[in-house]
Amino acid sequence: MASVTSSHSANPPEIRRVGPPAFQRSLILAGVLLLSRLPYLTHPTPVHPDEAEFLAALGFPERYPVHPPGYPLWVALGSALHGLGVGPYVSYAAWSLLASIAAPVLLYGLLRRHVDDTLAALTAASLGACPLTWFLSVTTLTYLAASALALAVFWLCTTAAMDRSARIACLAAALLAPSLSLRPDLLLWLGPAFLYACLRAGWRSAWSAVAVVAAGAIASSLWSRWLYDDDTGKAAMAHTRDVLLNTSVFRLGLYDGLLRSAVKLAGFLAWSLGPALIAFLAVPRIRRAMAPDRCEKDLHRMLWLWAGPMMLFFLTVHQSEAGHMLLLPPLYALLALLLHTRLPPAAGRRVALLIAVLSAAQFTVYPWSEKSSGIKRLLDAKIAFVSGRGLMRIDRRAEIHRMGDTWRTRAHDQEKGSGE
Repeated sequence: MASVTSSHSANPPEIRRVGPPAFQRSLILAGVLLLSRLPYLTHPTPVHPDEAEFLAALGFPERYPVHPPGYPLWVALGSALHGLGVGPYVSYAAWSLLASIAAPVLLYGLLRRHVDDTLAALTAASLGACPLTWFLSVTTLTYLAASALALAVFWLCTTAAMDRSARIACLAAALLAPSLSLRPDLLLWLGPAFLYACLRAGWRSAWSAVAVVAAGAIASSLWSRWLYDDDTGKAAMAHTRDVLLNTSVFRLGLYDGLLRSAVKLAGFLAWSLGPALIAFLAVPRIRRAMAPDRCEKDLHRMLWLWAGPMMLFFLTVHQSEAGHMLLLPPLYALLALLLHTRLPPAAGRRVALLIAVLSAAQFTVYPWSEKSSGIKRLLDAKIAFVSGRGLMRIDRRAEIHRMGDTWRTRAHDQEKGSGE
């Protein structure tokens, strides 16, 4: 059984480790996840319209076809593999596959400082078996790579905050700055947690870390501006702004904006989290098995600083189906803390194991069909296509799905692609 000391110092409590060492656990986790992805490598393409833009951008053609902000680092990574003779789709999907393994391993590394080692590993496995993680692991979309980078940056931020280390804050900045060229929105999602880490590390020592991130943001902005510095590019930038704002609460109001986004967010998180959502709802009703120590409270606070801005953006501005991937790492980390503090160690491990197994079953055995009707048609069209069978038949989704067919707003009438 794992035991936690009652220390309330800046250092984390000592967790007694049981089972295989961390490196061995990481290898096992990586191996299992890799094997689980292989049967889905031959899915139909594309799974999302953005994929066609990324494929057309390989080699950085004269007219850059990717919609703003362009994600130039992602295109550069794909182009690097493609230049070595790798096929166009695999040039991106290989990075997604790698990230789908790296992200759970990084989550395990982050959590094992704060919770029972086995609980950390099983929670990481749950993230890896999550339907949305599994689905995106063999696609050309940016979300998994961004999630893996975000986890690495956040791990450094938590270490910097808890060890009061400006040096580690600078390492976090050195990783975050180039990541903004993969997805600039990482600055919004990780910025609050990063600033908190710098504050805890000491502003006088960590100001250089903030300067590095600021430089990265400016460089990313200039790169994007260079890509779109013509009439066609400026029109694309304006179109992207409209896409972001057309479904926002600012244009559609509380009913078609906020309420519709809340329903959409709740539905997709319910499917993505699956059995983890049941634990989120049920476990808080259980009396605490132990009081959280100061380090756990700090981690809890930082995780909400990470997840909170994303939730606010999804609710008030814009959300995409795949974009919910970015919310999953902090939510699974919060789940691990919840199981750690509310349940005895053995019970927490059993619940985490059950979540991982049920998540894998949800993805692999759900009977998705393009012939669904009634409530199941709605579920299959809007959410449950993120499943094994849905992925392998993704080219049939259009038979049961139309944008705005269940909750139409004026954004759907203005321009195709501005809604869901």
